[in-house]
Amino acid sequence: MEEIVEFIFKGLFRFIVYVLKEIAFELAIKGPGYIIVRSYRNKKDVDPDGWEVTLWGLAFWGLAVACFVLFL
Repeated sequence: MEEIVEFIFKGLFRFIVYVLKEIAFELAIKGPGYIIVRSYRNKKDVDPDGWEVTLWGLAFWGLAVACFVLFL
């Protein structure tokens, strides 16, 4: 019985961590990237799951961290 409860809680914990990680990635990385790409391309031509959106999102956060460190 103890193994069953442990299995259920491990699965539930993995699911919650996966969902939170996916939401954080979608909002934090792809959100700014989508806004940046949409600003210089046709709005209908932007793929929200594309590599370009992810790259610009990472570049945005890299620049934000660099500015924070430099001006701290």
